[in-house]
Amino acid sequence: MEKRRYTRLFPPLDLKFNIRTQRRKRYHVTVKDISIGGIRFRIDKPISKGEIVEGDLLCPDFSISIVGHVVWVKGLGFSGGKPWNEVGVEFSQTREENKKIILQCLIKYITGTQ
Repeated sequence: MEKRRYTRLFPPLDLKFNIRTQRRKRYHVTVKDISIGGIRFRIDKPISKGEIVEGDLLCPDFSISIVGHVVWVKGLGFSGGKPWNEVGVEFSQTREENKKIILQCLIKYITGTQ
C-alpha cells in the first residue's frame, strides 16, 4: 500500500542543509525527488531516522527554507570508502507558506517556465 499523500517530481534542484545536532556542518546534495510533503536525496555521510534537517531548497530564481525530519534511511553501500545513504525527509516543520512556494517552484518546473 502506497503511503505517499503527494505526487513526487524529479526536478534538477539542489538542497543545502544542516542537521540540527550538527549545526556547524553544511551539506550540499542534489534532490532525487520532491513533493510539497517531503524530499529524497543521497548523501555520503551518516544520518539517522528522526534527525531534524534545516536548509534551503535552491530553485532556479529563489531559495526556500525547509525544516523536516528524517523518516527513513536506506544504506546504499560504500563508494570511495564512504557510506552512501538514500534519505527521505518529511517537511514536518516547514511553514505552510513555504510549502506553497515549493509548489510554485514545481509548477515552474512542470510547465518549463523556469
